Amino acid sequence: MVDVIVINHNSGPMLARCLRSLEQTQRRGGEIASVIVWDNGSEKGWDHLPVFDLPIFFRSGKNIGYGAACNAGAELGKAPYLLFLNPDVEIPTAGISIPLEFMEKEERAGMLGISLLNPDGSVQPSKMCFPTAKQLIVRSLGLRRLFPDKFSAYYAKKQLESGWAQWVLGAYLMIRRRAFEAVGGFDRSFFLYFEEIDRAKRMERLGWRCLYCAAIHGVHTGGGSERVSAFCVREYVRSRILYGKRYFSGKEVRRLWLCALFLEPFARMGQAFLQGSNPFSAFAAPIIGTVSALRAAEKTI
Repeated sequence: MVDVIVINHNSGPMLARCLRSLEQTQRRGGEIASVIVWDNGSEKGWDHLPVFDLPIFFRSGKNIGYGAACNAGAELGKAPYLLFLNPDVEIPTAGISIPLEFMEKEERAGMLGISLLNPDGSVQPSKMCFPTAKQLIVRSLGLRRLFPDKFSAYYAKKQLESGWAQWVLGAYLMIRRRAFEAVGGFDRSFFLYFEEIDRAKRMERLGWRCLYCAAIHGVHTGGGSERVSAFCVREYVRSRILYGKRYFSGKEVRRLWLCALFLEPFARMGQAFLQGSNPFSAFAAPIIGTVSALRAAEKTI
């Protein structure tokens, strides 16, 4: 049985479509023990959902961060498996039963992800490798997008093959509760971004492995929450540096924050000009995120 936790933040009608897909899945297999929607301070939309046959428990409050909300939602259930699902993901009717079979066959499988598709049917990289410091810097400057043949991405090449992975995209993340509790859940230090990579690293150190199920395809709309771009950049930079502080060498961490302070602001500002958003906010966001991370790094993360 599975407890499904959906963390919502201004996702609007996408949340309803997500819950409807869970309802159809339950009618097919009956594997869902509970559905918990934890709302992280949405301003509109979530409290005007249609009535579902599937029992759904809603919890609402201020935005406490993604990882913290996942932990809080997990505490409300007792099923041996947890499924953390983004509100902008729709799963097929076998979207829980087949992944559960995968997990049951592998005793050391602590987590599992599925193949995610864009709305147009193209494959969205979901089977991932742990990023290097160089790859994170390249991505922060947009160099991978400009020169895809010169710089490598940190997703696995064989996206259409099931098997072991280092980590999987957190939009659909099934976790064995025993493994989840062994590492203390998600680290609240990561308010947004990198929390699933950090958790996969910590689970790996305890001997738990990560599975990837290519047989199941979920549709991930992406960008499901209406968030301020500068806020996202700030939190991404902050989490990136905190992640580096934990797993990279001192020299690599210095490169991360020097890039975020002196190079990334200009790259973000240029991107903002092209998108028609506020270039000054985009310029400041990496700097604010870096300062926040350096302050937080003085504490235990």
